[in-house]
Amino acid sequence: QGSGRESSRMVTAKPALLSLAALMLSLLGLSNSHTYLQQHFRNPAGLRLRGGGLPFRYYDTWSEVTIKMPIADNIKARDIVYKLNPASLKLGLRGTTPAIDGELWGAVKPDDVVWEIDDDPKLGRCVILPLKKATGSRWDYLLKSEDVPPDLTITHRCFMDIEIGGNKTGRIVYGLYGNCCPKSVENFRLLCTGEVPVVPEKHKRAHAAGKPLHYKGSTFHRVIPQFMVQGGDFTMGDGTGGESAFGDRFEDENFKVKHSREGLLSMANAGADSNGAQFFITTTSCNHLNGKHVIFGEVIEGYSVVKLIEDVGSTSGKPSSKVVIADCGELAPGEASGALPNPAAMPAEEEEAAGGG
Repeated sequence: QGSGRESSRMVTAKPALLSLAALMLSLLGLSNSHTYLQQHFRNPAGLRLRGGGLPFRYYDTWSEVTIKMPIADNIKARDIVYKLNPASLKLGLRGTTPAIDGELWGAVKPDDVVWEIDDDPKLGRCVILPLKKATGSRWDYLLKSEDVPPDLTITHRCFMDIEIGGNKTGRIVYGLYGNCCPKSVENFRLLCTGEVPVVPEKHKRAHAAGKPLHYKGSTFHRVIPQFMVQGGDFTMGDGTGGESAFGDRFEDENFKVKHSREGLLSMANAGADSNGAQFFITTTSCNHLNGKHVIFGEVIEGYSVVKLIEDVGSTSGKPSSKVVIADCGELAPGEASGALPNPAAMPAEEEEAAGGG
């Protein structure tokens, strides 16, 4: 069984290797090369921290899985509870329920394992524990107890009334998985209703754009046939904006639901833990997105409207006609959806044309 220590250093690579790499970056004219390398070796590029919503995060490579458990500033090494054997791990704080206590997804090599208390650029002060795998493989989860079917109970229903090229097209109704991804669901629900006021210190993007936290009036700006339709950028309208109802970005909750079919509602992002307002609806299976985007709902009525949106898409993603969310909101339990069974383009009355807010 390994041991632990406290550290004020960010360097985990061998000093000689780090210094040589830093020198090379310096010669290339890159500033702050030492800081860059510290962060690179601490959390290698391209590896996503998994375990959103859990009291720990981890990333997985072929030969190693690294666990990060955030802790308060007053926690010392003596406060850490740690027990490791080839098949299981216990990790937590004395006097509390362990953050991890169970059978690992695969076997590890417990000899010479050393955990440390150190600072992580994203998570803050953490217990950091690298585990060497007994055999090379990628793990689906850290613990076998995580491998449970996702709860796809529909806890909320939201709607969007769509106009394409200025014509009323129909209503999309979403069923949201509130038990599986509560934060993503609440964010989407709040942006559908527009009930959250803009707080300048918190919602900097919306405040700067002079926009409410509301999907109403925004567009589906990116539409690629046989892939997906994407919207939710209510600040810029081009895929560079949007903001969560909570302010800026929030973490990936989990990747339990797979992009296995059409009609799934998933969060768009700009990398790990960068969820904001933008979302997309799949129009086919997109398995290459698994483990990268959080699915939090599905289209339960009005998928034919999604197909009409798809019809104005292109390989570049730029729609040939403007696709506007003319209205949106939440449906009360038992309330009729209002979705048309077979929507067709209908001229919009002038006073009902979508506005900019």
